[in-house]
Amino acid sequence: MKKFLFRLSVFCILTFAAQYITYFAIKKALDKKSQFRLTRYFRAPKHKYFVIGNSRGLNSINEKYANETLKIDLINLSVNGEPYKNALNILDDINERNKNSVIFLEITCLNKNYFDHSYSYYISDSKILRKAYAGKTYNWLHLLRLNNELFLRNIYYLKKSDNDGINKNTITKNMIDHIKIDSSFRINDNEGIYLNRLTTLQKICDDHGNKLIFFLTPFYPEYLSKITDYNSTIQFMNVNKTKFNFVNLNNIKLPDYMFADRIHTNYKGSVPLTRALIDSSKYY
Repeated sequence: MKKFLFRLSVFCILTFAAQYITYFAIKKALDKKSQFRLTRYFRAPKHKYFVIGNSRGLNSINEKYANETLKIDLINLSVNGEPYKNALNILDDINERNKNSVIFLEITCLNKNYFDHSYSYYISDSKILRKAYAGKTYNWLHLLRLNNELFLRNIYYLKKSDNDGINKNTITKNMIDHIKIDSSFRINDNEGIYLNRLTTLQKICDDHGNKLIFFLTPFYPEYLSKITDYNSTIQFMNVNKTKFNFVNLNNIKLPDYMFADRIHTNYKGSVPLTRALIDSSKYY
């Protein structure tokens, strides 16, 4: 029995070690070649302009247009479904590595509070992420769970460019008609928590000498009526304009062909929005 337990223990240790070795070997290869936006950032973290947000930030702000046409150094680090805790970690990491930069943060990601474990793929690249995972065995084990979007996108973008991966679909009549029966929703569920998050993010940037500009990307115009706190959120940001820089891109009137669906613009819509957001930074 003792021999069996010893052999089982050795087998488990070797298997676990082999998984870690395989993981870091794969990661090292991907980190050198992948064009996925987060991998590019950790490979070269110094930039003038940064964008953080969820899919709305990703599809509204065109990194390729900013770099090639506007001739500015911008990287869009938005990720589909990005929640507040991960946005906070990424913003913290940017501030640790950069000075005199401008950081744009799309405010709809502030409402989700869970922690997305797929960011653990970058734990060895960031002392901020290492700190977030410190002492948590369960989270460390997530390193070995590679069936998540952030890891798989590193493989997908080995042969593709990720600086223009913006939705190219156009909103359909059926989508527009469906708005009438869509459920209502809120941008933020708790004004007190919302204010605390804005304040935390602002202080991090102030302490590191970087400019932070919050922004709200466009919803399809008829869909705005479904947002029960849209007007109060805009009013809240205006009342606090001495504390927080805020740009409401919903003030820009876009035609239907610039929307991919009711909550995302498409590639055509991203061009005027990117230009407007960059221009706004000159006034703050």
